[in-house]
Amino acid sequence: MAKITCVGCGMMGSNLVEAFMNKGNQVHIVDINEQATLKYVKKGAKYSANVKDALDCDFIILSLPNDKIVKRAFDSVEDLNSKVVVNTSSEVPSEVIDIQKYFTDKNARYLDATILTYQGDVGTKYGYLLYSGPKDIFDEIQESLKALSDPAVYVGDSIVASEIVDLIAITAHFGITYSPLECLCLLEKYNYKLDDYLNDLDEVLSVLANQKDEKDDICQNFDYDQLLEYTEQRLKEERIYDKLNEDWLDQENKSLSNHYKKIISIEKSNYEY
Repeated sequence: MAKITCVGCGMMGSNLVEAFMNKGNQVHIVDINEQATLKYVKKGAKYSANVKDALDCDFIILSLPNDKIVKRAFDSVEDLNSKVVVNTSSEVPSEVIDIQKYFTDKNARYLDATILTYQGDVGTKYGYLLYSGPKDIFDEIQESLKALSDPAVYVGDSIVASEIVDLIAITAHFGITYSPLECLCLLEKYNYKLDDYLNDLDEVLSVLANQKDEKDDICQNFDYDQLLEYTEQRLKEERIYDKLNEDWLDQENKSLSNHYKKIISIEKSNYEY
């Protein structure tokens, strides 16, 4: 049995708390919303509103909306005295590097983690969590981490390894969802009937299938700069911006709307996705 401090008891954090408690661990929850923790406190968990009051533990695991909130929670702690910190809150590699430095400056031993599963699957046979960072830190707490997913998957000593694998997996997973939605959105916007689209697509694919030699020649003469120019043009096309202004998209599908806003921001800034 381990003594574990769980910082964050929201939609995902509560699943971490429950999974650890189901394996008999002593859990100390830190959250500004005490109401969210009462269910677990009744089952034996401890509660504190401040991280400083929850440092008597074997390790700390974080599940907060973003790293800005993580820093806000720990800014009052000057020295973590070699405490292990496992962070599931980062979203992109640059944030991982930044938050690692933040915690090592506070004398913590840091692991990054990503959760490749739906909320209710944490702690079940469908749970899948990845960890990266110093192998000795992972080895030290590996048995406790198996409460969240068994096996607890170590992907490498590069601190950004788990985040990169997670981003690639998310791109594949959500691409399957978003690509058909984008297609339906375009069909609706430009009054292109679905049956006509499918018939046209079938004809195009048939033609392409019979042009193998030509396609091979295109691949051999591939121009990367030309591809970048073409991609930039596509990002600037009005179809993306118009789609964001569609009432049904803004009002009924915030997730999809945010997805396209992120795509657009790749062109406009240094946003990583």
